Amino acid sequence: MPIPRFTAMLLCVLAIAGIGMAPPARAVDANVASQAELESIRGIGPAIAARIIAERERGPYIDLEDLRDRVRGVGAASLRRMTEAGLEVASPPGMAGGAGGAGRAGGAERARAWVRDIPADQPRRPSSPGSTGW
Repeated sequence: MPIPRFTAMLLCVLAIAGIGMAPPARAVDANVASQAELESIRGIGPAIAARIIAERERGPYIDLEDLRDRVRGVGAASLRRMTEAGLEVASPPGMAGGAGGAGRAGGAERARAWVRDIPADQPRRPSSPGSTGW
């Protein structure tokens, strides 16, 4: 007996909708995660997890880009995969700006206050002699 057209279309729509729906990844904060928690993230093995923890002991990560810059073996592509698998960096304790991630506009700039600010009315000069400018 043939399947009614409406039932067949409904089954197709449900099948297509279910394909892209993966269970949400559990978020793992790189600033507080244990070695085992870090290794549970796809793309992080024992060596990368150990490097993340070693760098974290020098100071908390400000954001995901800070982690990428400080941990050898983590590049843009691998960081994207790790983020999709649930890796995140929450705000270090005592830092203004709320939760970590993309919603923290300006958080990294405040945290990296050790960089000398050049007033807006002063022209920026190139650092190497003989250079004509930016």
